[in-house]
Amino acid sequence: MRVYIMRSSILLSLFTLLCFSCSELSSPRPETDFNVHLRYGILARNEVNTFENTFTKDLILEGTITVPFYLSRDDLGSIEAKMEQIDFFSYPDTFAVNSQDSVQGIVTPNSTYDFKVRYHSTLKTLFWDDAIIASDPRAAKLRELILLIRNIIESKPEYKQLPPARGGYV
Repeated sequence: MRVYIMRSSILLSLFTLLCFSCSELSSPRPETDFNVHLRYGILARNEVNTFENTFTKDLILEGTITVPFYLSRDDLGSIEAKMEQIDFFSYPDTFAVNSQDSVQGIVTPNSTYDFKVRYHSTLKTLFWDDAIIASDPRAAKLRELILLIRNIIESKPEYKQLPPARGGYV
């Protein structure tokens, strides 16, 4: 009887451990401390999304194409460092260039940027319709960040294998 109880106890312990292990494996992977979802370009149709590890390229006349896309820890570290350097997290949720000039230049078509960034358990959003030509230090810093992100994306083999865009915007 003692052997039976011992075996039952061991089997129950193994079964409990196995169930706990399986539930850990099937639970969704926790989000990392830093993720970026950026839509950018004319009509903001290009999109990098590290929450879902995808990239969408605007092919203009051919629509869009979405592919699996991963940024390395170093890439994300560079983006995070640049965001900290320009004080990205203090920008308003809707950014606009404030020109002191009575006459303003406007670019058309213009790029639009739509950020969603998870940073230390907080979610920061920022929308910018970059149409006004004006000297604005915060706009220049934001453009530096966007250029860094685009350079990282466009350096990846996955991006280089995508078809080229056909057509243009007027």
